[in-house]
Amino acid sequence: MFRRTVKVQIIAVIFLIVGGWLTPAKAQLDDARMNQDLEIAENILSTLTSQGSDKSRSYFFGRNSRSSYVEGYGVIFNIPASDGLLIIDRDNSGEAVIVERRGGNGNSFSYSISPDEKAAMASKGIKREILNLDSLQRASSQHTIEIMQTFLADYADLIGQLKPTDHIMVTTRKTIATNDFAFFNNRKSDVGITAEVLKGDLTSFKKGNLTREQLLSKISIVKEESSTEKVADLELLASIFERLYKSDLSNTYYVNSRGVNYEKLKNFGVIVSMKVYSSVVNDGLYTIQTQGLEHLSREERDKKVESLYPEFEKGLKENIINYGRTVKSLQPNEIMMFKVNLTECKNCNMPRSIDLSVDAAVLSDFDKSKIDLKTAVSKIKVKKYEQ
Repeated sequence: MFRRTVKVQIIAVIFLIVGGWLTPAKAQLDDARMNQDLEIAENILSTLTSQGSDKSRSYFFGRNSRSSYVEGYGVIFNIPASDGLLIIDRDNSGEAVIVERRGGNGNSFSYSISPDEKAAMASKGIKREILNLDSLQRASSQHTIEIMQTFLADYADLIGQLKPTDHIMVTTRKTIATNDFAFFNNRKSDVGITAEVLKGDLTSFKKGNLTREQLLSKISIVKEESSTEKVADLELLASIFERLYKSDLSNTYYVNSRGVNYEKLKNFGVIVSMKVYSSVVNDGLYTIQTQGLEHLSREERDKKVESLYPEFEKGLKENIINYGRTVKSLQPNEIMMFKVNLTECKNCNMPRSIDLSVDAAVLSDFDKSKIDLKTAVSKIKVKKYEQ
């Protein structure tokens, strides 16, 4: 009887294993290794974009790339789009030196030199050029595409831990400026180029199962012309979060005017970017408006700001679920991602920025009361960038 019982137990365990009911624990992402891989990849992409096909292009592309890992999607690299003016001096040999670079933001600039300066330059065979970077970007779109294809085909496979179904995207869209946010032309769509490939296709290429031409054909290229078209439900979402995190309503951190921006990306979803603050300083003393605290020292201010972070993260997650469900323009397989650059707090035990992402299907399930708030919040994936 004892042997028969043991035999039955062994058979039961085998069925559990084969049936997949007893499975190994999910492999944890090695954050340090992923960050290292992304740093290397960013450096490669920045180097590629600084090697223009001619001298004028090299000045346009000399910009740092940024990246974000999104669990369940893959990696997004950003080459910040440029606008404004680039002023260079070029001699008779064609060699050029950057004299000045001025930011754009839709503003117009004028530049002039005195007659004496013109004469002195002419005597040396020097000509001054003023390049409009936004126009240069459009003229260089094919060069941008070639850089993206080279990066994806030859170097993107260096990013380990990605699944075959994970995407690797490179984009010039402005508002995806990762974690040192620079906001441009609030919610205005700009000329953008996006290239995207699956990690599995890169692996097949490296193994020789795909030719280079076949791989390039699998890289999706999307070029979007300048447009001021807005997405109604995303405009509403941005306005909701702007109101939620005004200093008179928030009890943690707050945003400044027009401090919430979004970018709709094909085959991904939407990225909402926020920059939050915590205090103002006057004569060396700090005021935390959301807490009604005044005349704080720097040490007192930092201690309070740090203590508010857990409450801020918890509240943000709940708000993403509660109000993210109002967005109906996302497909079930798309993602809503919030990129938040946090208030400055030196030597504090809190991140400098965080990414929070959730599947649109989760928002839909919550909206239809298929899952409760706690369950929906638990499905939000959080990536923290340390100080």
